[in-house]
Amino acid sequence: MKVGVDPLFSDLMERAGLPRVVAKASLTRALARSGVDANHIEPRDLRRALGSIRTTLQVYHDAAEAERRYAWIESLCEGDA
Repeated sequence: MKVGVDPLFSDLMERAGLPRVVAKASLTRALARSGVDANHIEPRDLRRALGSIRTTLQVYHDAAEAERRYAWIESLCEGDA
């Protein structure tokens, strides 16, 4: 049985706006640097990985676009408290 992509990870990939050929691997690595498993992610996990995600965004986007996308991704963490 094929397991689908975690819905929150799908949202993260969409909001990151990375090139399709690198999005999944780059974001999986960003999460892993913070000890987060991309297959089982909760908003609190995503919040823990925001610094690594920001660094990844800065590789692929100019500063303004990276920050715009970061804020959009950060909104996925709302209600995690």
